[in-house]
Amino acid sequence: MTQLDTFAPALAHRLRILEGASNLPSPLVEQFGGWLSSAADEDLFRASPLQYAELHHIDRGLAVDLFLHATHAGILEFNWGVLCPICGAYITTEEGLRSLGKTRFCALCRVDVEPLMDANIEITFGVSPTIRPLQYHDLNAISTPMDFFHVYFSPSRVFPPGFADMMAHLLIGFATCPGGDSEMHMTVREGGHTLLAPMRHLSIDLQVSPDGTDTPSVSFLHGQAVPQHLHVAPGPITLRIHNGAHLPVLVMAIRHPDELPPLSLREYLGAPELVTNQTFRDLFRTHSLPAPGGLQFKGLAFLFTDLKGSTEMYDRIGDFRAYDLVREHFSLLYQIVAEHRGAIVKTIGDAIMATFQDPAAALRAAVAMHGQIGGIGHDGDLGLKIGLHSGPSIAVESNEHLDYFGQTVNIAARVQGLASAAEIYCTDAVYQAPQVQSIIDQAALAVQREEAQLKGVGNAVTVYRLSHP
Repeated sequence: MTQLDTFAPALAHRLRILEGASNLPSPLVEQFGGWLSSAADEDLFRASPLQYAELHHIDRGLAVDLFLHATHAGILEFNWGVLCPICGAYITTEEGLRSLGKTRFCALCRVDVEPLMDANIEITFGVSPTIRPLQYHDLNAISTPMDFFHVYFSPSRVFPPGFADMMAHLLIGFATCPGGDSEMHMTVREGGHTLLAPMRHLSIDLQVSPDGTDTPSVSFLHGQAVPQHLHVAPGPITLRIHNGAHLPVLVMAIRHPDELPPLSLREYLGAPELVTNQTFRDLFRTHSLPAPGGLQFKGLAFLFTDLKGSTEMYDRIGDFRAYDLVREHFSLLYQIVAEHRGAIVKTIGDAIMATFQDPAAALRAAVAMHGQIGGIGHDGDLGLKIGLHSGPSIAVESNEHLDYFGQTVNIAARVQGLASAAEIYCTDAVYQAPQVQSIIDQAALAVQREEAQLKGVGNAVTVYRLSHP
């Protein structure tokens, strides 16, 4: 009998699938199962892999991979949220990058929120109802102001002292409305209020003044709330609610705050870290497809490689031997990219294009590639040329895969073309990035600064040739 046998049957079955379909160590899977069995509902509703890593003292990259594999195994489910920069509201959206191109609205702050891929997209994970039903899976079970916090705000939101009391004071009424007609009774005073359906991200502006009605009516339909503005009288009112959708709707009435405390967030899993994760690309093609118009990232690092003299190698050692070496080289590069929290975007002949969240990770991977490529073949069969650049890019869909477009990508490819075997060329954007100098020093790389005229780039580009003396 193993520890997995002590868990509920549905969870134990999925954990065995998780263990068999990944390279995750058994103790980690067992620890994960224990957490899923014992953690509070609010901790499993929108769980952060980074907070899990901190809680269990494991590597953050390992925690992200654990959550991704667990999602693929049916234990967890994705939550994609756009964060309000004022209050930290977690404005959920449909799964995947494809639906992140639209502006959202924070009803509490009454502001439009633009999704910014490098700034305010948070990815969390919720336990599947088939594994463990949570209070938050049943809208009828949401009955306290604290429940509202867990539904409305990011799990990475740091609540200052007194915040819960302030929000409880602002929350003047809520009810779960099944399909059809129902009523909500509450008392309002003059000023601004909002009727909010937080799980649907629908809201109605509620203005209170003596000439308003005390029996207002509202409707929550598929994707919209009507009317958009409602005028009610101060004092006790009876709100008539029509729910035209097939699922229950949670309706809350919130008094507009005079002022909210400054937003403070713990570190969270954002879009750049996820899209540059090899496990995510391997397991979730649908989720990784961007919106039809593309999505802009302000600063991803790109790594291009190529083999020196690969055509001559085929002629020198024969097709079968050369093919085996190239295939082994791809396997090695894939492993190194994944180990350094990057993702291979595509292969181009004997070359690869990979992305990383930051230049330091890309350079570490490049150094590791040169350090290990010599173990493949004999008599210098393989020589690797590497180029690095970092900057803004557009994530696009290409042949049902996530790809990248823009001048940053073009420059990274051109910079790779400057390199010879066992050389790394990088741009100033990479060379000046945090931690890069220490990586160069630790690897004992010689640095030579040059000005290069790259094809398709108007002005000369400052580049750095990194090599072992």
